[in-house]
Amino acid sequence: METTRDFFEGYRQALNAPAKVAEFYHEPFIAARMGTTRLNATRRDTEQFFVEILEKYRSKGFEQAVLLEMQERPLGANSKLATVRWAYQDGAARTL
Repeated sequence: METTRDFFEGYRQALNAPAKVAEFYHEPFIAARMGTTRLNATRRDTEQFFVEILEKYRSKGFEQAVLLEMQERPLGANSKLATVRWAYQDGAARTL
């Protein structure tokens, strides 16, 4: 059985490939970032969304994500609420 930590570790590993990270989402997917929202109605939309995001991250030196902290709380029999704190780092492991 996959744990919540396993799930987020898989997400972390997928962050360098838009198609892989898109697999963690289900369409329609609404993203809210920096005061704007975006509807990703199809898988292609979601992949393109992550192409754009990863290009921005890479332009700032992003090479990896490190999961710093995770808190989780059950929400009934089949759900959880997880709060995750990440560090986005460059190739020298400096947090951006």
